[in-house]
Amino acid sequence: GKKTPMLSCFSDYEIIEVNQGYVNCSTLKISETAIITEDKTIADAALKRNTDVLFLPEKKVYLKGANCGFIGGAAFEDNGKVFFFGNLEKYKYADEITDFCKKHRKDVFSLSNEKLTDYGKSIVIF
Repeated sequence: GKKTPMLSCFSDYEIIEVNQGYVNCSTLKISETAIITEDKTIADAALKRNTDVLFLPEKKVYLKGANCGFIGGAAFEDNGKVFFFGNLEKYKYADEITDFCKKHRKDVFSLSNEKLTDYGKSIVIF
């Protein structure tokens, strides 16, 4: 069959199958070498590639109309800071997340006093 050409700027990337339809939602990227996830297959794949991983054993993020949300949809990293949609202190794994972010020289900020909520993804514009 016909091969799709690959852009040369992506030639150093590796595609890794993790059997997760919501990889971006299930993963909070803290840095180029650190992530937080609730998904075991993502955690295992990242650990095999020398990525520091904070694995959260339960999905405890709120998502309106669903059983649970994901940490990647409830926060974002920007310019050395990690922002959370809701009050991180109300989240079961707040201490673990705060310590992990500090380990990677990131400050954490809660954006409201509500429970940690998955809003999908964020785009920082300014």
